[in-house]
Amino acid sequence: MKKVCVAPIMLFVFSFLIGPDNAVCRETDELSAEALLFMEIPSVITASKKEETINKAPSVVYVVTAEEIKRSGARTLGDVLKRLPGFRLGFRETTIIGSRGFTSDQIDKFVWLIDGAPITNILQDGPWGLLDIPNMDMVARIEIVKGPGSTLWGSNACLGIINVITKDGEKISGTQPSFSFSTRDEQTTGNILYGKKTDKMDYMFSFTFTQSKGFENTGAGYNKVYYWGGESQNTDYDNYKLSGQRGHNSPLIDLQPSWEFYGKVKADTLSVKTRASYTRQGYLWGSNLDADLQDVVFKHMYTEVEKEYELSMDTLLTNKINFHTLAYDRGILVSRIDPMATTDLETKTEMGLSIESIIKKEIADRHIILAGVKFASTEFGPSQRQQFMVGSGSTTLNGGYPNGYKYSYVTDVNREDTSGLYIEDTFNATDALTLVAGLSFEYSDFIEVGGKLMPRGAAIYQLSGRLSTKYCYNTGYERPPIDKKFHKMFGHVEKSEDIEEHDLQLSYNANNTRASVTGFYYKISNYFTWITIVDSLGNTLEQGHGNSGEGTSDGFEFDIRHKISNKIAVFGNWTYANTKINKASPNGDPRQIYNIGTDYYLNNNLSVNLNINGFIDMPNGYPNGGVWRGDGEELVDLAIVADNVYGRPLTITLFAKNLLDVKSHVTMTGWPGYTYAEAASYGTKLAYKF
Repeated sequence: MKKVCVAPIMLFVFSFLIGPDNAVCRETDELSAEALLFMEIPSVITASKKEETINKAPSVVYVVTAEEIKRSGARTLGDVLKRLPGFRLGFRETTIIGSRGFTSDQIDKFVWLIDGAPITNILQDGPWGLLDIPNMDMVARIEIVKGPGSTLWGSNACLGIINVITKDGEKISGTQPSFSFSTRDEQTTGNILYGKKTDKMDYMFSFTFTQSKGFENTGAGYNKVYYWGGESQNTDYDNYKLSGQRGHNSPLIDLQPSWEFYGKVKADTLSVKTRASYTRQGYLWGSNLDADLQDVVFKHMYTEVEKEYELSMDTLLTNKINFHTLAYDRGILVSRIDPMATTDLETKTEMGLSIESIIKKEIADRHIILAGVKFASTEFGPSQRQQFMVGSGSTTLNGGYPNGYKYSYVTDVNREDTSGLYIEDTFNATDALTLVAGLSFEYSDFIEVGGKLMPRGAAIYQLSGRLSTKYCYNTGYERPPIDKKFHKMFGHVEKSEDIEEHDLQLSYNANNTRASVTGFYYKISNYFTWITIVDSLGNTLEQGHGNSGEGTSDGFEFDIRHKISNKIAVFGNWTYANTKINKASPNGDPRQIYNIGTDYYLNNNLSVNLNINGFIDMPNGYPNGGVWRGDGEELVDLAIVADNVYGRPLTITLFAKNLLDVKSHVTMTGWPGYTYAEAASYGTKLAYKF
């Protein structure tokens, strides 16, 4: 079938919708195209738990603003992160992400924050499904700290820290409903965003509902998983249909009706943040091949209360208390097709409370001392596995059929208490030179009994008004999630990961250009992920989560954005990562990743964003060091955004993912294999402000 280039058609339609009255730049517009493309040095808070410009942060940090998200047409956090240097998306039940050549089977190696509050899950997966929730309407900016950051953020800050900063009520100032739909995956999303500022408080609330059919209807060869080293299909992920229903294994990255609520209230020095989410996706694993319609449900809720006290002109005390709870059901039996079927169902729960006190003090205009103490207590379990057994293996009856249910507790009830303290000094030695030194100690009484010391340091030098350089040394560690160590069937992790990273960055910031080049060396000891151990005959001896050895990665990241004129800017990034795990290149993690694109404002109300995402040399397990070159696998995304349509506060976005409909290899973690990115998908989003 002949492919049609949709971009000119989309532009023509939008130019008509906007109309002649809005086709010229007007001084009454809130922001002109020139202002939107203007580049200043961003300020961040995530790297040091205090505000500082990005070039002064003692880590490598990237920032994505709300306007950049809007122009790109990104719907999810995964859509945003895949365009940043060194990040690469992969799949499991949900979207996962790797950094600088390391892609684990889940996303527990990152710390995930919303307005500085952690989305906690010590059981297994991190915030399961977070990258697939289309909740970008509430975002003011996203701060991304690359590499470890456990000195201030504790365990799990291994590959990075992602902090989603939401809009204040004053910025929203009203009600903003939005609706979007995309073809191919047939994803439907609705969001209501409300915010307001009064004399006494500022508050905002966001509610998102979404559902998607996933990759099921993407055509021949898609929505299947293949073993590394060939084109043999991995039938553990088989996705055939029966009687018109969803297959024994679900489509990749589908979303059954799911939702997220987030709200925050600020009253003077007191703030309250709360989030509740329900995410449901299809279960993929081969143990369920005999039962139709299996789902995974992740329910998570937290509330954090934060209070600031100004002890003196130069001393600020911040106290936080955070409560979270989650329920995680894997393999929910939606319907049965055969009473003789065998399958596995599993339920998990946890509930936790944490407190933290942070004091920041400035001394003699030279030193900024940050010190904190924290404590967390988390109860978990029991994690119960309900396994359908045939014959003598069953322990209960099942309606007279010769099979029943065998219950077992794969993780027992217990509690982990952790405590820690940290201190860091930011010393402005001269007007040009800043030195940072920090140290923390964290103690755990259950997962890995004992304490960890985690130092970090940085030297930052301003070479000129536009040019700066910095060297950063950061450390991290990850205590294994509960199930990765204590699960009685799949928990084989014995040791925590220890991480250290060296970064050397040169950055340039001017009105029209922002650029940086970063060299990095990364080392992970006791790296753990899903592993399969086989004997000399190829027989499987052990399968599950385990320590797989030492990982290293060295390479470069280059990032640039340049404003050619008041209405057009170009951007791009390139990452080279020489990653080894036990001196071998991991399958599915490309050695080079790149993005290149442009923003173009036809006028103040009509913008076009084009992005090309590609890779070079992805190891694939073929004999003699086989790789996929990446030629012809470039993913092209296009977004056209029209504001003030017909002079009203209506925004229409047309977006296309994988515009050229190419088949691009993507890693599939868990039981290893690869699949393909979603085929071409087109969609629209409508947003209105009352």
